[in-house]
Amino acid sequence: MNQLLIIGTLPETAGIGGVTVHVQRLLEWLDAKGAEYTLCNYKSLSLRKQICMIMQHKSIHLHVSHPALRVMYALTVKLMGKKLVFTIHGNLGRFNWFGNLLDKLTVKLSDVPIVINQQSYEKALRWNKRAQFISAFIPPVKDGKAPEWAIEKIDSLRKAGRIVFSTNASACSYTPDGEEIYGIEFLIEFFRNREEVLVISDPSGKYANRHKGEDLFIITEPHSTCALYKHVNGTIRNTATDGDSLSVRESLYFGLPTIVTDRVDRPNGCILFHYNDTASLAKALNEDMTVPNTEISNPVEQIITVYNSLRK
Repeated sequence: MNQLLIIGTLPETAGIGGVTVHVQRLLEWLDAKGAEYTLCNYKSLSLRKQICMIMQHKSIHLHVSHPALRVMYALTVKLMGKKLVFTIHGNLGRFNWFGNLLDKLTVKLSDVPIVINQQSYEKALRWNKRAQFISAFIPPVKDGKAPEWAIEKIDSLRKAGRIVFSTNASACSYTPDGEEIYGIEFLIEFFRNREEVLVISDPSGKYANRHKGEDLFIITEPHSTCALYKHVNGTIRNTATDGDSLSVRESLYFGLPTIVTDRVDRPNGCILFHYNDTASLAKALNEDMTVPNTEISNPVEQIITVYNSLRK
């Protein structure tokens, strides 16, 4: 019987997003370290095939975003007598009462639930004493690529003395309360009459379609934000809710001024502002943009330690 099955999906299957990039980088680092695993891409395999794969492995590491799917997988894994590691990509408590109840059950069922910020860790510990707090940010093995036209445009703007900020949205999504999760519409309006330039990474194409014909800097082609971070002046993340944002960690990793909402715990070195608040963001842009020396560790070793603990 094989040891480890990772249930998740990848950018080429489900598009670029925090969870898919996390899974991709985890697999790349496991390959680099010679670790043995099998990937179950739940977006492309039949349910029957997935159940067979679970039966053939001793330990399962779950990376699924929807609370109903999470609890379904957790129940299946535990009924088969397997060990379950569950990484909660997002802030615990961000759904409605039913979604939050499902997440609570999944945390309780897990042998090791992994959460990605302090607020979630405090909640998870009340439900499962084996909960661990491990950052979702995994450094890239390679920086990846961005469209040449975009890099040339950014470099040209900066040579002309313009300050260029990067932001991204994996989809046009809303919270149960109707707040736009990535706050892109607010940012578009905010930057319309400013000297600074905003580059929007929009792999879904939703914002680009919504603003067709407008003079906006939007990249819809598949690309790596890491490749952009070597060229921009800083990054902005105007999220209504968040977990341990990959793009925030990447921005700090590349030594960029990182301006983020204060809706959840943020890493040291971030410049905070209030979600969709014009005065607050304007004040943040006037803050000292000197980036403190912030050591960003690679959590893969911690994850491997979790895997090894399940063998005992």
